[in-house]
Amino acid sequence: MLNNKEIEQVNTFVKTLYDSIGNINHKAKFHSQGKKFLTLLARDLHLVNYEIRSNKGGSGINGDVVLHDENVYIAFYGDMNNKEFMVRKVKGLKDYIGGLNNFIPFDCLRDYSNLINKINNIKA
Repeated sequence: MLNNKEIEQVNTFVKTLYDSIGNINHKAKFHSQGKKFLTLLARDLHLVNYEIRSNKGGSGINGDVVLHDENVYIAFYGDMNNKEFMVRKVKGLKDYIGGLNNFIPFDCLRDYSNLINKINNIKA
């Protein structure tokens, strides 16, 4: 699934997530790494019609990066002290409410194939 360069990208993003908690000096890196990671995730989830959005928020927060597909909404919030990201099932690109919020610990990103399975089960 992932080549060595992509594995390094995932690891860099995980480190950036932890470094960003409570530290707005990592905002640019959080958004840059987040968009790269979500692009990999979209590919490996076989998503076709999706958007990757980056909301940098104001001066006191890191904002969020989002992958929104016809069936799934994945959001990383740069200020999540609980070290989790959110995944939920949706019905289209205009669905911003969707199903139940599922919070997945950052550490699950390190087991990428299991992460893909978890997300596929949520969006099924």
